Amino acid sequence: MKQFWIIIKDEDKKALNVRGPSTDDTEVTHAVYKAQQAGRQVFCFTIPLDNEPDRQTLIDQCAEKLDLTHTVEPIV
Repeated sequence: MKQFWIIIKDEDKKALNVRGPSTDDTEVTHAVYKAQQAGRQVFCFTIPLDNEPDRQTLIDQCAEKLDLTHTVEPIV
C-alpha cells in the first residue's frame, strides 16, 4: 500500500497539522466532515510519501504556501 501524509488545515485558527505517514485517511476525513458540519472551516488533503519523504520540510512548505502556523495539537 502507498503511504501518504495527511495535512489538516484549520482556517478558523490559521493552523495546520501533519499526520502520518499513513495508508488510511478514513478516520481523519470523517472527523473533518463532522467538524465542517459543526460549522468549522477545517479541510484535509494528502500528499504521497514518495513526493515528500521529510516531515519537517513538508511542514515548512505547507506552512509557507498556506500561510498557516504548524501545531502539534490535533485539529480534529
